[in-house]
Amino acid sequence: MERLPRRERWLVTLGVMLTMFLAAVDGTIVATALPAITAELSGFTLYPWVASIYLLVSAATVPIYGRLSDIHGRRRLLFLGIGLFLLGSTLAGLARTMEELVLFRALQGLGAGALLPLSQTVVGDIYTREERARMQGYFSSVWGVSAILGPLLGALFVETLSWRWVFYVNLPVGLLAAALLALYFREEPRPESHRVDWLGAFLLTLGVAALMLGLQEGRAQGWAEPGPAGLLLLALTLLAAFAWQELTFPEPLLPAELFRNRVILFSNLGGLLAGGVMAVTSFALPIFVTGVLGESVGLAGAAIAPVSIGWPLASTLCGRIGLRTGFRATALFGGALSAAGAIWFLFIGTATGYAYLAAGSFLIGLGLGFTTTGFLIEVQNAVPWHMRGIATASQGFVRQIGSTIGLGVMGAVLFSRTVAALQVRHPDAFLALHGGQGALDAVNRLLDPLGRQSLPAGLGPALADALTDGVHAVYWVTLVAAVGVLAAVVHLPAGPQRVAVPAAGGGQAGGEGGGAS
Repeated sequence: MERLPRRERWLVTLGVMLTMFLAAVDGTIVATALPAITAELSGFTLYPWVASIYLLVSAATVPIYGRLSDIHGRRRLLFLGIGLFLLGSTLAGLARTMEELVLFRALQGLGAGALLPLSQTVVGDIYTREERARMQGYFSSVWGVSAILGPLLGALFVETLSWRWVFYVNLPVGLLAAALLALYFREEPRPESHRVDWLGAFLLTLGVAALMLGLQEGRAQGWAEPGPAGLLLLALTLLAAFAWQELTFPEPLLPAELFRNRVILFSNLGGLLAGGVMAVTSFALPIFVTGVLGESVGLAGAAIAPVSIGWPLASTLCGRIGLRTGFRATALFGGALSAAGAIWFLFIGTATGYAYLAAGSFLIGLGLGFTTTGFLIEVQNAVPWHMRGIATASQGFVRQIGSTIGLGVMGAVLFSRTVAALQVRHPDAFLALHGGQGALDAVNRLLDPLGRQSLPAGLGPALADALTDGVHAVYWVTLVAAVGVLAAVVHLPAGPQRVAVPAAGGGQAGGEGGGAS
């Protein structure tokens, strides 16, 4: 890729950061406004689908956008993603029913699948290895800012304007990002002809959608139920067919070289497990704060906020330290911090204060910042230009799958261990609730301030004690995942890795973006 002048690179960087902000802020801002949306559109039964359909579609399309960008260039695919995301945002803001909103959120997700992976790929293209490492801290800070701004903006729009503005606000941000990229981001023409693996894309999309939906329904209904079991079986069948298609198609969507590359293989395995650590921390801690400590939802959010502080801080340090020590060392340090954070949470109880919870969240945030940034840079450094899009997308893809699997495992462990602890430690309370399903219904009431007051005397402390045991079991699982991250890092090659040289005719000249080292 042609070396961009310094001023133009910074303007492209700003456009990319705004694009990443669109994807990063969506979850928090919509989650804040969702109760108001549900109340106005009278669609409580479709409440989970407003978020789920967005995640399903975006996760399924991430690898597709990554591969297509390697064939057709980042620019046009990034514009397509921004355009679809803004169109979906506009229509979502105009939705008159919950069914319409779910449909338009799917359209948003179709665009969102391009925003984050292609933004990170552009960073890999326009900066050298050394510059890229330093810039990752700035890009990680986008997530920290969005974690803080999202809930604030969501509450502000709901209280002063309308929930529809949580979608309309994307328009000026997205249009500014598109304008900056259109004016200053240039790519060399790519005259080579390619065959696009559309059948592989179709099989992957349906397979991933069935997998994520099966995991979500299994968490809600139980893994042995016909619906979740059937979805998981369908997912395995479709993904097996996808694997066969990739082995036989001349230009596969996921080239086999990715799986033979030791750096990418173990970085993605570590990213998969890190995604689970991230999701479990984000969801298990608020349950503990509201259900065991009896605190407000606001304090629950404040308890996990330090994750968004530690993550960008560690990403910035990772970029600087990794250039001297190698990113394997920083990822190893991050895995150790995540494991320490999981151990930290094993000692929480009914007398635990906010400072202790915030410190544990900060530890895990630091760990995730060091590991995920190290994995991303290692992956981008391991491949030439013509594979960087799919390689970068693979990191985001496995983290999203890891988060979904992590939530599924968390739900199963939390529910089963809570019921078992109640049955063993408080048998009278267990009998009074008429068994496991009654116990879970009572826990739902425990999580709601008004419902907690309606519980019979003496039942609340028994439920809180059992729920504490369930949360401890969840963090044992988190510890296992963090140790798994460490094991993946150990298998990465030691020392700084050089960028692979592209094969003749396999990509743009130079291979390394921005005048590679």
